[in-house]
Amino acid sequence: AAASPLSPTLFGNAVHHTPTGYWSITARNPLISRTISGGEASFAYGYLEASCLMRQYPEQPVLLVVADEILPEPFASAQHSPPFSYAVALLLCADGSEGSIPLQFGRSDPGTTRAPVYYSEPVCDFLHWLVCDQDQAQFMTSAGGWQWQRCTIPPSSSSCPTGRP
Repeated sequence: AAASPLSPTLFGNAVHHTPTGYWSITARNPLISRTISGGEASFAYGYLEASCLMRQYPEQPVLLVVADEILPEPFASAQHSPPFSYAVALLLCADGSEGSIPLQFGRSDPGTTRAPVYYSEPVCDFLHWLVCDQDQAQFMTSAGGWQWQRCTIPPSSSSCPTGRP
């Protein structure tokens, strides 16, 4: 490897936001895009960023895409790796469109009773909760707790972002 020349292309394609940039260029998409890498809390951080974008631009839906893949060795032994590769896309909007599920999102209070964990990935627990009849869900990560709650306020209120999976 020491005799191999350095390649800016190989380095550039290794950065975690490369797919987002390529997609924006190819689709000629001038809209805002973000790439978040937050370890086990990436889904919550992505949802938080999407919620902020919906509040700033309530007329514009936000596509939240969360994906992860099994890490190869030697990385898998040094870093958390999901048990399977996955990708999830949620279309979030602030206007309470028909067919949407009104949700509130925020940090869990310290001492909040933790909901059962069915999967090792928070996004999978979120999807499990989303299709069940529970009013709220909490997910704990090393960065703290996150909570989703089905809204009881009218979906047209801007304080209640909605999600359409």
